[in-house]
Amino acid sequence: MRTSYRRWTEFPYPGESLPPKGSPEAGNWPMFFISRGRDNDFLDPFHQRIIWRVKNPLDIDWETELFIVEETLKSLTSQQIRIAQYWGTGELTAKITTLIFNLAEKYMLGSPECCKGSELFPLGYE
Repeated sequence: MRTSYRRWTEFPYPGESLPPKGSPEAGNWPMFFISRGRDNDFLDPFHQRIIWRVKNPLDIDWETELFIVEETLKSLTSQQIRIAQYWGTGELTAKITTLIFNLAEKYMLGSPECCKGSELFPLGYE
């Protein structure tokens, strides 16, 4: 038995009267920093194959990792601490995210375009 779900383009978001308009480009946007090769592998900006070195979390020595972090924290300058605190508050991220959404609303952009705008600001969303 197959369930028929409504498409997201068929009903408006809360507080809006019209459904979002789709984008014919959605799902086909180019990647900025990496690309795909002929064999469907990922390439860096210089078109060299990327070899992903992702460790299994069970193979990581977390005690050693914690020691490295603690030693690094001890050697930070006051300026480095201020910089980390500034970026760690999330204030800048929140301001830019709000700006992107306000612009998307003002210019009546759909969700795909709004997401595309958000990818230009890789600030680490919380």
